[in-house]
Order: sequence, then C-alpha cells, then structure tokens
Amino acid sequence: MSTHTNPFDADVSKISPDVLMSPNKIQPRKALQYIIPRSRPKPVTRAINICAHGKTQSCKTCDPVGYKISRIRACVAGGLKRVGLVKCRKTLQYLGVESFDTIIQHIQRKMDVYNAKNPQDLQMTFDNIDIDHIKPVKAFRDEINHYTNLQPLLPAINRIKKAKWSPNDEVFWSENIKNNADYTEIYLSAYTTQNNSLDEQIPKVSKATANKHK
Repeated sequence: MSTHTNPFDADVSKISPDVLMSPNKIQPRKALQYIIPRSRPKPVTRAINICAHGKTQSCKTCDPVGYKISRIRACVAGGLKRVGLVKCRKTLQYLGVESFDTIIQHIQRKMDVYNAKNPQDLQMTFDNIDIDHIKPVKAFRDEINHYTNLQPLLPAINRIKKAKWSPNDEVFWSENIKNNADYTEIYLSAYTTQNNSLDEQIPKVSKATANKHK
C-alpha cells in the first residue's frame, strides 16, 4: 500500500506557522479570465435624401418654406461670421422671434411694397434676392441679426451697398427702423444713393425713398 498522503488531508493545526506563512505555500487557483475580442464600431452613415430636382437640402420647389428658412439661417450665420462671433444660440433667438413665419412675412411685406413701386424687370422674389443687413454687420456687434434689421435686396444693389454707414444713417435707423416691424421700405445708405455712377442700377423709387430719409 502506498504511503503517499494527500497534503489536503493533513491536520493544519499540526503544521508550523512558518510553513503556513511561507511564499511557497499552496495558493488557491485564480479564476480564469477570458478576453472577449471587440471589433471597431462601424461608422454611422446617414441616408442622404435627394429630391426629384437633385437637391440634397431644402428645395425651393419641393419645400418652399424650408428653402426660405435655410436662406434666413445662412444670413444669420454669415452675419455672425463676418464679425468673428460664434453661433451659440438658436437662430430664432438671434432674430428675436418665436417662429420663422414672422421673419418670412416681414420680408414678404417689404418685397410687396417694393414691387408695387418698381417695373417688372426689377421685381423681387425669394428666388432672386439677397437677405441684407440694413445696418451693416461691421457697424455694430449686438443685435445684428434682429429681424427688423433684415431686408430683401437685389444682388446687384447689395454688391454696391457694401458696408458704408454714416452718422445720418445711424440716426434714421435708430429712430425709424430698429425694432420697428412696421417699417416696410427698402433702405439704402447715404453712400449708396449719393453715388452718381449707380443711377442706372438703383431702382428710381428706392433711391428717391432713401434720399427722402437722409
């Protein structure tokens, strides 16, 4: 018969404490750790909606209201960028309105008044206008995008206007245009209306109106 004894059957009380504290004592087995391989997350791809006219953004035919809103958003973002400000609020907060309907109707009223005074070849629509800051964005940094400071303008006139702003313009703007939704005229600065080389490009009614305001 074998004299080998199982060490686990031994009486632990008879084993010397030095042996029990020895680093060579039998240690319990550690639980096995399983490493689960993880693959890289797949990139999230968004479906690009393309309308029947090949547009990936708001189409003026399929979504005319969305198209107008996108034009207004671009105007607000562009105004902030030109003065070195970062957009940190919602567009409606910059405009000072609760709904895009307010600013759309505001611009439409200005176009209606303008169109009633000008010939067919100078008519304004949302398709052929720039949304202009009446008081240039470089003239001040606060409230540049308030909706009462925005107006429709034909691109050719907008390029001429530039960022010129006189003390007389400031006085008239403060007294008649700032925060005044009832002002429906197209306002051109004194610099624009006094430039004689622009007689053929500025609509006569708009120029006469602006001169009256000086």
